[in-house]
Amino acid sequence: MLGQVWYSSVPNAYLINVSTSGPYGPQQDFAPPFDTSDRRSFATPFDLYRYGDTSIPGSGCNATDGCNHIILGTQRVWESINGGLISWSIKTGDLTKNNLIVGSDSRSYINQVHYAVSDPSIAMVATMDGNIQYVFDLGGSGAATPVDVTGGNAVLPNRPMTDVATDPTTPLIGYAAVGGFSAGTPSTPGHVMQITCSARCASFAWVDKTGNLPDIPADSVIVNPHIPHQVFVGTDWGLYYTDDIRAASPVWQRFETLPHAMVWSMVIDRGFTTLAAFTRSRGAWVWPLPTAAPGSADLEVKFNGPGGPIEPGRPLHYTLTVTNYGPDAASNVLLSSTLPAGVTFGANSGDCRSAFPCSFASIPSGASQVVDTTVCVSAHYSGPNPIVLQGAASSDLTDPAGTNNNASANVPLFTDWVFGNGFEGCP
Repeated sequence: MLGQVWYSSVPNAYLINVSTSGPYGPQQDFAPPFDTSDRRSFATPFDLYRYGDTSIPGSGCNATDGCNHIILGTQRVWESINGGLISWSIKTGDLTKNNLIVGSDSRSYINQVHYAVSDPSIAMVATMDGNIQYVFDLGGSGAATPVDVTGGNAVLPNRPMTDVATDPTTPLIGYAAVGGFSAGTPSTPGHVMQITCSARCASFAWVDKTGNLPDIPADSVIVNPHIPHQVFVGTDWGLYYTDDIRAASPVWQRFETLPHAMVWSMVIDRGFTTLAAFTRSRGAWVWPLPTAAPGSADLEVKFNGPGGPIEPGRPLHYTLTVTNYGPDAASNVLLSSTLPAGVTFGANSGDCRSAFPCSFASIPSGASQVVDTTVCVSAHYSGPNPIVLQGAASSDLTDPAGTNNNASANVPLFTDWVFGNGFEGCP
């Protein structure tokens, strides 16, 4: 069956068909057993996880059946771990706000759902009514665990979320494509948003990566697995890309060979060789994916933080060390550190005197860069305890062990600090 399973669907998922003998073989309906409570978009989204190693059990793919983990979104997430051919399970409850109601018609539904590229137990969900959710613990027999990372739309615009994508090696870095126009949410503009989560998204932070993109709906987003800081965005006016999503305000360029048409969906193949873009009315287009600079650099980030609890209102000091264990010098290295709400950046010292992200032109094989950081924990801090501090590094070269590019530490706070006298040093 490997390589011979083909999926197709019709609007509203009234039929979702599968052929197990290639694209021209007989088809059978494999849709989940929807009931009257399931709200389905016109283009009901489903995603087949296709990046697993067929030699590793639990990777989502095997040598006999191929890749057989598939998820589908209504207002909730359904999953099948047998390619939809035998059974489906309801993995979550309603992940929408359920507030886009016209008469008796609720248009609060999931617009897109995608597995994380590197982990079939994690997915991201985008809803029509402005929600983004991470879903953990997929692939098992029980319910999955959704985590709402919308953040009350304080940063994420409260407009249709049209697509989501994860960083290829770090699932807890994700992207959202945002529809509509910034004038509709003037206090929260933007069309491409990036999220960085702590473990299981216990804390998270959104940043606007729209840069110089025009104020037009963004319909799709995807990341180059070879170059994780290269991101593609499909809009109502064609395809754009940036070569450095790490920049505070990325510079986006338009794919001038593509028609000025809506790019509603993009896909990267299992072998990471080709980007496919699907337009409205102007067909499907493909390009070879750019590959990373030659060589490889295995970056490792280590976190050295306070040895014990700290008091609110005091400065907090920690050290990030990025080491290159790869065979080649890492070029254009960026080291960043994400702070939760209520904790503000103070200063860096050591090998970097600027604010994050710290930039290093090169880190030779076996060498390290050390950054000493001071942040301020507000005397009125009321967020999660312990505080989660994070560091992450990337470079232009391929990283064969991307899981050690991130580090974090939990810093507990005294909850009964009775000696505060107003002179703690942080407001």
